[in-house]
Amino acid sequence: MPLDPLSIPFLLRQIHSDELDSDICMRCQHAERLSRHDFSSAFSLLQATLDVAVQSSHALDIGVAFLYLAIVRHRTPDQRELAQARVDSDTAIKWLKNDAHHLALAHLIQASLCHDDGKPRLALKHLREADELCATLVEKWHRRDKRVKEQAYRDLRAGIAETKQQIRLT
Repeated sequence: MPLDPLSIPFLLRQIHSDELDSDICMRCQHAERLSRHDFSSAFSLLQATLDVAVQSSHALDIGVAFLYLAIVRHRTPDQRELAQARVDSDTAIKWLKNDAHHLALAHLIQASLCHDDGKPRLALKHLREADELCATLVEKWHRRDKRVKEQAYRDLRAGIAETKQQIRLT
């Protein structure tokens, strides 16, 4: 059975936390868990985390902090925050442009947000972007003879293809 590439928990597990500042990673993960029952505290923690990430000037830290902020904002019933969630995800995409793996995750998170917001065409656009990035990563790991990594991206592509088909049918 293919993966569900729009599952936020699945996508968060795919972030390479070993490449992030450990404090930023820990704060983001804590805020995401906290957001399930205390949006305002989670939101405040993520804003402070984003400030720390910006001071570090490390694009991956900044991009991932924006991804977490988008996810947390998407969980609130406040319409202004919901609208800002996709803006934060777009910002993450810009910061992650030099990291194909995390950029693909950002596009998948954005696709998930768009799908949840009833914007299937926009979700499909982000799924196509993620699929293209995954195809590039399949080739990269194939050339390096890293079969496990290559297969992980092949599986992700299969999940993306199935998700695109399901969205088109609805």
